Amino acid sequence: MRDTLQAYSFLTKKADTFGEYVRQQIGLGMLKGAVLAPDVMLNLPRLFSRMLESERLRATLRAERDLHIPTILFMAITGKCNFHCKHCYSQMYAQEHMDITLARRILSQGYDLGLSAIVVTGGEPLLHEEFFEIPPTMPDVPFMIFTNGSLLPAFLEERVSSPNMLWLVSIDGPREIAEERKGPGSYDVAIKAMKALRKHRRPFGFSVTLAPDNVDIAGTPEFIQPLVDLGCRSGAFLEQIPSPPTDPPLSRRVREALDRCRDVCKIPIVGFPADEDRFGGCQAGGDGLAHVSPDGYLEPCPAARLAADSLAEVSLETAFSSPFIKEFRDLKTRFEQEDQSCAYAGRADAFEAELARYGAHSTV
Repeated sequence: MRDTLQAYSFLTKKADTFGEYVRQQIGLGMLKGAVLAPDVMLNLPRLFSRMLESERLRATLRAERDLHIPTILFMAITGKCNFHCKHCYSQMYAQEHMDITLARRILSQGYDLGLSAIVVTGGEPLLHEEFFEIPPTMPDVPFMIFTNGSLLPAFLEERVSSPNMLWLVSIDGPREIAEERKGPGSYDVAIKAMKALRKHRRPFGFSVTLAPDNVDIAGTPEFIQPLVDLGCRSGAFLEQIPSPPTDPPLSRRVREALDRCRDVCKIPIVGFPADEDRFGGCQAGGDGLAHVSPDGYLEPCPAARLAADSLAEVSLETAFSSPFIKEFRDLKTRFEQEDQSCAYAGRADAFEAELARYGAHSTV
């Protein structure tokens, strides 16, 4: 009983770090809304205990070895997609699946280093069917899967969704806006996927990529509350990077969208990179997050398409210890500017030139 209470205690404490904040938002999202399937509920103490343990492990590695291991590892497990969204950066990837042996090795090493959560992206992750054999083998690690929803109803009917899988369905606004950005029929696809998740009592939320063309409509309670009523228990607001400059800056408009939606909708909504500012600024390069491309390159974040190390050739620990990653963290601090969430946006050439001496190269 004591272990169970400790596992849940973090939900009521003030988050002092980005890692604590993300862990808390995941936990609150799992407990919001209708009761989930029994296997999900029974797995929660194990999930929460692991996230607490991993936070301690990362803190120890940083204090004793100056090794920056992120809370979240974004893994783009495939460059393939059955949608052709106008704004999606994954179209720059090689159109391939991540090697499953490599994926298993990265996740095993990440577990030992204290990764708290895995964000699974693509392309469309569900096209890489073999990858989804992995989450059931790591039941105490949350896998947050960003999906367009098109393959999700069939997936849920044909196989059991592991209780540590949290689904985030992409929907970028009301029907007209969503279909302008993601293609005809995409809005109905997303809604159908959410209804299937509700039927199967799996934890799910929404993902909205905000840009100048949709932030004032999609980033409102009028759009978000119906998704909550449909069963979304959490959400993500992703600032589109890069985006055309606006006045006021898009980053400020995203923060305003977060404030108004949180006040009304009463569910956890995490802003990337908006919430990073609350915990010391950009979390890329291992401070709070990092990214792996489908072909196995360790990149500082989903927006920064630079790498010096292939995880097919070096360990995750070696890659996070590299001079490239350390220098990237110094550069992002140097280039940070007020009202801009991303130090890298618009400066890719400058970053690449500065980091070339550490073996860095563009991955697209």
